[in-house]
Amino acid sequence: MWVSVVYPHVRGPSRRYSELDLGGPGQRTRMMRLRTTYAGFTEAVNAFFDKLIPKVVPLQFKKGGPVIAVQVESEYGSFAKDRDYIPFLKEALQSRGISELLLTAERHEGLEVGGVGGVHRTLNLRKLNYDDIKYLEAVQPNSPMLVMEYWTGWFDGWGDLHHSFPAE
Repeated sequence: MWVSVVYPHVRGPSRRYSELDLGGPGQRTRMMRLRTTYAGFTEAVNAFFDKLIPKVVPLQFKKGGPVIAVQVESEYGSFAKDRDYIPFLKEALQSRGISELLLTAERHEGLEVGGVGGVHRTLNLRKLNYDDIKYLEAVQPNSPMLVMEYWTGWFDGWGDLHHSFPAE
């Protein structure tokens, strides 16, 4: 059974396709410690949230808008080096008025350490793997099992070969 969701969720700005460009605020200097509670980075995130979140708050479903969830981070657990980072993002969103479902998206190896209480963990998959889904259920029991990303390929660069995965 496939479920189609027509309502959007907001994907947080702290990681914007960093596979390509280390996206997100705070990438301006070599000394910046990205995706941590390093003061320079949290200042950049706070400044960005101060501009962005007031535009998102009235669009939340609870206020009559289409936004049903906000993604706090993506795949942070795969390399998490700052235990205070996800709680910082959660508080930064909630203190500015975000009240919808908060989510993180993780691959198998990041599920356990990539979340925090009150933020729903979701799974990123390259192919359907029931062991990953069972592991998500073990890490987050009695909760809905959600797949946030399901990849059929990878990023293509202009003029490069098309990247795809075999159908299985």
